[in-house]
Amino acid sequence: MLAAVLAIVCALVPDPVTVARAPTAYAPLDDALFTPIGDVGLPSPSASASPTAAWAGTSASAGPTVDDPFGAASGTAQALLVPTLAALARPPAPAWRSTVVSWYGPGFYGQRTACGEAMSQTLIGVAHRSLPCGTLVTFRWNGRTVRAPVVDRGPYVAGRLWDLTPGLCALLDHCFTGPISWKVT
Repeated sequence: MLAAVLAIVCALVPDPVTVARAPTAYAPLDDALFTPIGDVGLPSPSASASPTAAWAGTSASAGPTVDDPFGAASGTAQALLVPTLAALARPPAPAWRSTVVSWYGPGFYGQRTACGEAMSQTLIGVAHRSLPCGTLVTFRWNGRTVRAPVVDRGPYVAGRLWDLTPGLCALLDHCFTGPISWKVT
């Protein structure tokens, strides 16, 4: 019961950081993320002795159920909105995407990458134009799956999204310019 009350309070009170960053007036959360589960009216003094019945405005025999945890009568005019489990669940995992990649390294051994790593034949990483340094990206090729951080900027060839370092291309056995599956993790 306490958890339900806390969920209600958290859902109704706007986050001050979100409100401060909002470019326009604060917009409430989408009602599609919520489901009605009970009456928000106060118990009347003439209600029966059962707290559940008094709160819900029903008889004492109508207690909580799986569909209605507060024992409220169905079809009430005012409903208490609480986030559903689906709305509170973790967002779905990113889908695999496919793109053309290349690899680089031989002319850069011994130099520093844009993220401060020393380029070597064993460096496992990837170059991307805009993702922050350290962002983990998962690559999949020919039955092999490897997670690698963003360690450099590039590629500077049109149509390519990633440049693999020599260590990553060796792990994936993908040391050529061609398609590969990826997702940011």
